[in-house]
Amino acid sequence: MFKKIFEVKKKIEQLSFGSKEELQDYLNDNVLGWKNIFSIHVAGQRLQLKRDDNAIGKKLDRMGTTILITNKKISPHDGLSLYRRKNRVEKFFDSMKNEMDRKRLRTHNIKASEGRLFVDFLALILHSHIAKVARQENIVKELSVQKIMYELKKIKLVRLGEKKTIITEISKKQRELFDKFKIKPLS
Repeated sequence: MFKKIFEVKKKIEQLSFGSKEELQDYLNDNVLGWKNIFSIHVAGQRLQLKRDDNAIGKKLDRMGTTILITNKKISPHDGLSLYRRKNRVEKFFDSMKNEMDRKRLRTHNIKASEGRLFVDFLALILHSHIAKVARQENIVKELSVQKIMYELKKIKLVRLGEKKTIITEISKKQRELFDKFKIKPLS
């Protein structure tokens, strides 16, 4: 598609047209759907084509073919929806494995595996929320989500006996993160 766009633009620059209508007639005859991609502008004595990048992006989004095969009888809309949800789950597991340093389950029974997956799922929810807030508060320009997690990992809860607990000292950087996430640290 881009090759065709560049070819059309180059061809128009090489040819000369007396009026805007003459250029429109040429495009109508030779370039199907040009009105969705180009607009005509007058620059001094010359006519120029200007690309509409938003329209080109929308057209690119609709290009291509996806073939989904299933052994169940479902509507195309439902099939595509299921496929997209499956893709999201795969992305979550990829995030869990790569961004959260989660390796193999290493369990020997199904209950332990399910329990670890549940805890991992909760951690993934927190990780996703931290990433969302970091984007909204523009924290990601200063710190990546991994660095935020690393900084927050340093906070420890120490138990002294059965009833007394102490939180390790919270650094200035951690306090700033708490402020940006609108969390009041425990004292």
